[in-house]
Amino acid sequence: MNKVEFDDHVERVSELLVPEVGDEKYLAIVEGTGWPTALDGVFNESAKFSYGESDTYNDQSALALPGVSSGGGVAGHKKRLAIGDIDGRGVLRLGRMHPYEGAPFAVRVVMAALRDRIDGVIVTNGVGSFAGRCYKFRRFCKRRNGA
Repeated sequence: MNKVEFDDHVERVSELLVPEVGDEKYLAIVEGTGWPTALDGVFNESAKFSYGESDTYNDQSALALPGVSSGGGVAGHKKRLAIGDIDGRGVLRLGRMHPYEGAPFAVRVVMAALRDRIDGVIVTNGVGSFAGRCYKFRRFCKRRNGA
């Protein structure tokens, strides 16, 4: 995607989303592997948009980002933007996509479209754990089996 195409997508997505978010400032949370359900009990959703070419949520609009299929993908990732709040604080939940899924720009387009409405960003991921010796970080590691 070149700069002109990117800017065109940002403008189109902005026209769709800005009326949904209004003038409020939001905390953007980019959800990595395993995180899409972490906020389910505290997040009050008001709108949801699929990144895909078609609406995968039946009752909400799709952002129709090119190259983003409406289904499949990496387990533990949702290809969508959810708008809502946690205890009255505006929150945008952005499902993350891997570059090899064909649309590494999906989150970037949404963030650019809403840049004036975002006042904080949290990026989450699931990276595994330490195995073996931790050396200089050993005070943070629990010893197992007497090792």
